[in-house]
Amino acid sequence: MLKRSFIVAILLSVTLLVACSSRSYSPKTEVSLQSQKMKFNKVPSIPALLSGEVVPPEPKETQMALKKAGKAWFFGRGLGKTAINITGIVLFPPYGLYLLGNAGLELAGVGGVYPSQVLPDGPRKHVEDFYGSVCDIPGLITSSVAGVEFQKEG
Repeated sequence: MLKRSFIVAILLSVTLLVACSSRSYSPKTEVSLQSQKMKFNKVPSIPALLSGEVVPPEPKETQMALKKAGKAWFFGRGLGKTAINITGIVLFPPYGLYLLGNAGLELAGVGGVYPSQVLPDGPRKHVEDFYGSVCDIPGLITSSVAGVEFQKEG
């Protein structure tokens, strides 16, 4: 019985890692403040900030970008991604360590490690499309209830 449970847990974790870890996060928030335009294509890494390669945005720009990103998260794909990640952590706690490790790699400016990267292009596209359609469901529900347009990424 224990052996069967272990095999089911391993299969579930591999499925979650492959399906839930496809990298499709690419926020492209444009903020215009007076005559200045700034694009947030990705989160700046800590080494880039420390070296002066990237200048942090002004408080007004940050406030506007956070407002837009929060709306995109709640009325877009972000709510579904968060729900899937929390479910994955509850069902398989080591998945949380994987997410923390990827967050650390992203902050270091290296980029995360995703199991879907090892798939060939065709199957990877199918996995990412399926994952995206599952992640869209909560955002579609919240946007339709609130009467707001669904926020698509990119």
